[in-house]
Amino acid sequence: MYNNWCKRNAFTSKLPGAQKQAKKAAEDAHERVQGTLDGHLRELSVAEHIVLYSDKAFREAAVEWLVAMDQV
Repeated sequence: MYNNWCKRNAFTSKLPGAQKQAKKAAEDAHERVQGTLDGHLRELSVAEHIVLYSDKAFREAAVEWLVAMDQV
């Protein structure tokens, strides 16, 4: 009777069993929407994502940025 009243009045049931069921349904829905990253992941080589730091490279980047931004 309480569950029928909840459905008719768009009320969330506060009974422990109903709350567990709603939580499980929300998790299942999230998993279906979220998906996985497996298809988008790829192995990166060391040279592809590591740029070694040097004062010369930093200075060149700073000068390049200053020229591009037209700032002093």
